[in-house]
Amino acid sequence: MDQPFPSVLRSELPVEPVGYNPSSRSSSSFLCLGALPSERIGIRGEYDHYGLARRVEQHILAQLGAEAAAQLQVKQRGGVVILSGRVGSRFLLDRLVTLTLATAGATQVDTNHLYLADAG
Repeated sequence: MDQPFPSVLRSELPVEPVGYNPSSRSSSSFLCLGALPSERIGIRGEYDHYGLARRVEQHILAQLGAEAAAQLQVKQRGGVVILSGRVGSRFLLDRLVTLTLATAGATQVDTNHLYLADAG
């Protein structure tokens, strides 16, 4: 039975990793790999997959208090912050969007699932 492609694993030739130079390895060459996307930075600067959402929640609580955020859920999809739930007024809605966009890493705010409590 013929094989359509020769197997690399059975090759007698030495395989060298592409772009690898052991003499050039230093801790400074890995610094660029350590930079986190701003939407993945947690409250204390650590890596956090939901860091942006947590920082937005913290910012809203600090600026508006727990009552304003009582029926609010904050999620993220990359740099997009998704606000859902109920808010008490149009003024509060505008303030939430402003605070969210002021948070580092937030590029857009999705309010499609956010409802005004007085709108029924």
